[in-house]
Amino acid sequence: MAVSVTSILAALTSLTALFTWSSEPLQAKTEPKPTVETLALLRDAARVRDPAVALAKYAAIANKAIQAKDTVGEAKAEFACGQKCEALFKWDDARRWLRKAGQAWSKVPYKPGEADALDEIAGTWYYTGHYHECLDTLRTELDIRHAVADRNAEADTLKNLGDTYFRLGEMQTALDYLNRALAIYRDVKNEAGQVSAIQAMANVHAILGELEKSVKESTWTIEVARRLGLKDAEGDGLSILGVRQLDLGNPREAIKSFEAAYKIKEGLRNERDAAINLGDIGFAHYVLGEHAEALKTYQDVYQRDKRRDDLASMISDLDNIGLNLIKLGRSSEALAPLQEALQLEEQCDDNRSEASTLDNVGLAYSELRNFDKAYIFFGRALALDHTLHLPGSEGFALSRMAHALAANGMPDLAITFGKEAVNVYQGMRQRAKGLGGAAEQTYSTSVAPTYRELADLLIKQGRLVEAEEVMDLLKEQETFAFVRGTKHGFEDTISKLAIEEGWWTKWQELEKKAFRIYTRKDALEQEQAKLAKAGKALQPGKAKELAQLEEDTSKLASGTKSYLEAVRKEVASSGNRLSEEADAKIRNAKSVVARLKELRAKGITAAAVYAIASEDTLHYIIVSPSGAVPVSVPIASDKINKMTAELRQALRDPASDPKKPGKALFDAVLRPALEKLDQTGAKSVMWCLDGTLRYVPLGAVWDGEKYLIQRGDFTIFNPLHLETIMSSDRSPTVAAFAATKGGDGFGPLPGAHDEVKRIVKDKKNSLLGPIPGTLWEDSSFTEKNFKLAIEDQDNSLLHVATHFAIGRDFKSSKMLLGDGKELYLSQIADWGESILGHVDLLCLSACDTAEVIHGGSNAGSEIDSFAGLMMDQGAKAVVATLWPVSDESTPLLVERFYINWIANPELGKGQALRKAQLSLLEGDGSGPSPYQHPFYWGPFILIGNWR
Repeated sequence: MAVSVTSILAALTSLTALFTWSSEPLQAKTEPKPTVETLALLRDAARVRDPAVALAKYAAIANKAIQAKDTVGEAKAEFACGQKCEALFKWDDARRWLRKAGQAWSKVPYKPGEADALDEIAGTWYYTGHYHECLDTLRTELDIRHAVADRNAEADTLKNLGDTYFRLGEMQTALDYLNRALAIYRDVKNEAGQVSAIQAMANVHAILGELEKSVKESTWTIEVARRLGLKDAEGDGLSILGVRQLDLGNPREAIKSFEAAYKIKEGLRNERDAAINLGDIGFAHYVLGEHAEALKTYQDVYQRDKRRDDLASMISDLDNIGLNLIKLGRSSEALAPLQEALQLEEQCDDNRSEASTLDNVGLAYSELRNFDKAYIFFGRALALDHTLHLPGSEGFALSRMAHALAANGMPDLAITFGKEAVNVYQGMRQRAKGLGGAAEQTYSTSVAPTYRELADLLIKQGRLVEAEEVMDLLKEQETFAFVRGTKHGFEDTISKLAIEEGWWTKWQELEKKAFRIYTRKDALEQEQAKLAKAGKALQPGKAKELAQLEEDTSKLASGTKSYLEAVRKEVASSGNRLSEEADAKIRNAKSVVARLKELRAKGITAAAVYAIASEDTLHYIIVSPSGAVPVSVPIASDKINKMTAELRQALRDPASDPKKPGKALFDAVLRPALEKLDQTGAKSVMWCLDGTLRYVPLGAVWDGEKYLIQRGDFTIFNPLHLETIMSSDRSPTVAAFAATKGGDGFGPLPGAHDEVKRIVKDKKNSLLGPIPGTLWEDSSFTEKNFKLAIEDQDNSLLHVATHFAIGRDFKSSKMLLGDGKELYLSQIADWGESILGHVDLLCLSACDTAEVIHGGSNAGSEIDSFAGLMMDQGAKAVVATLWPVSDESTPLLVERFYINWIANPELGKGQALRKAQLSLLEGDGSGPSPYQHPFYWGPFILIGNWR
């Protein structure tokens, strides 16, 4: 396992092994007995704790039994020899003894004994990473279990088949076997078996993106295991829960779960599982960026796995040791463990691990600025990834290759590789549409840097329109991760220019050549090693071929150098050809510029701003009807995150002064963009923000003299829904909802009653607000009435005053209904596509409608994604809040917003909201406003159509 891809990929190879091979053979009622003499010897040997001594005793017993023609005694002794060899990690010897045991049982004959031997043999293949051999053995075992009608044992074998298919990445097949096992366990009322099957299913559901289901399953297994006193199963459940907590962005909680699992496994003297739990702890430290702690943990794990000669685990450990050394700036030290991992991988058929290790070796050489070697290893990793159909790893290797090329002064070629990486991820998203969930967690934090780094390169090369296109794709990707599916009309890939297509084709030819050479060379070297053990040598023809291949590998580096030199010359002679071709490619596209020109034709002068936060630079692309210009601010994303957190804390507390942190953010982050914006003469500005800037209402930032809202309006646009900007609003009719009583962890909202009463005009019910409509409050605010109101085509305005909490995705994002129940976004999405198609504005004046609940490099994506989902359903604009709103001031702000909008429709929603916010900030002129702190007016943001 290599932690370089994603935590969910890590779950595939780092989870506690849940295979259910028994420490003792399964018994049956009709099992034949050995002779009395052999039975006494077997009982005596069973008391020996030292496996090596016990092995010698059992071997002697087997010989005596053979001489005495005690076939049952022979089978039992040989089976015990196989188990002791497993304890000594002598896998080949174990299989030899176990095969002999199976043959002995076949002479009795006793079919369950044969099946027991096959079960243990399958376990040796599984633990050494030979999964296809494991499957073949298990299928034979399954036929026997079914034939003898041993239903518990049959279920165990089905469960083991599911586990093995899981390791091979065939998730649906794994689920099929696990469901068959679970059905039998339930039928025979085997609760322990049910626990093991559901634990395995929890892993599969996590890989398929169904994290909530996985958490529910693992939590259930922990509870049942504790009730039944199944310590081993409890440890397994805790381990699975830890991985899910990692997936959900809670690494500290994950460490607690892993440590609890480790304590259980240590107490049970289960060395293998304890080592895996330690590896999981190391991975959690890696996620937290605590690489020194992660390195120390993995070094400990490696020593444990080495003592057991656990080949697959040793490879994973070495890969992780190398990667953490690279992260600590010790790349030269990283090469030794990574090269050792490559040598071990020649003995194992886990090619996924080899691809990952090759990629990490490439990264080490890249960090050492030995780019010639880096390209060779990246190329080998890419060829293997492509051959094995591992798109997540392939995209990651392409991204690293792009980074190395940029560092080596070849940004144009780096863009080509970056585009290919983005297209690989886009292809993964396209293929995952039918799953109902992401196949891997590459749709969150792991892919976003690739998009941002590509946009960064394009901006630095002056290719701004392509950079916009990349950021549009990132917004689409973030929304897909949020809703686990998408129906946006954007292109699924970013196209290469003609010159880039040529570069990519030539690289692929080099890559294929290298793959052929290394594949054949590795095969001959493995054959040579096996022959050497037997004191033999390769045939002369093969030896000559191997020598030629050695020479060919040395020529690969010179071939790569020639390729790069040719690209350099082509770039040098192309002049502005790349930028010109890029502009021509999408000149006629419905881009932001096209929309702004349409607005200008209607007398509206507007501009748009893309913010792109790369690791060390914040880029702005400022777009006006005349075109796009870049503004780059050299500032690390970590510094921006710190500044936004400090300002956000002050904004959320009316007792704090937000001016100092606001001025700091203005000077360091916003001033350069606003100065360039002033030159466009735009009266309306739309912002497409990135990273943690999405958690800050720009209007609430202090510039040293005033809040930015006093300089102009700040609305948010989603590039996936540019068409909404051109739509016109109808005369609004409102459906207003209020939940005043709270419930299920949510506090009461008494001000919600006053808020909705100020909005709705309904003379029958003595409601004198500015907008005609209907009010549903508390007990009448049910799921049924909410859905009916949404489906009513006359309701162009939906106003919801209740608690709303945005989670990691739409399945965990929910709002409180007036009857105390909860309604999830996923349920609304299931009501039908474009169900909000008639809605001009959805206003959620509630607590935490756009509140961060998780961090990471993709922080803030849930805000864009939430609005994107509502617009997917047809809403033209969304008003959300960035922190819990004031129950006192919100009714006043909302009332003024709607009055401004209705009385002066030419203002548009953006300016109407701004005027309402200014009224709270500046008061009515009779004295200081009690609501001038941004806490009261700042959290409201308008996303989408501001007209």
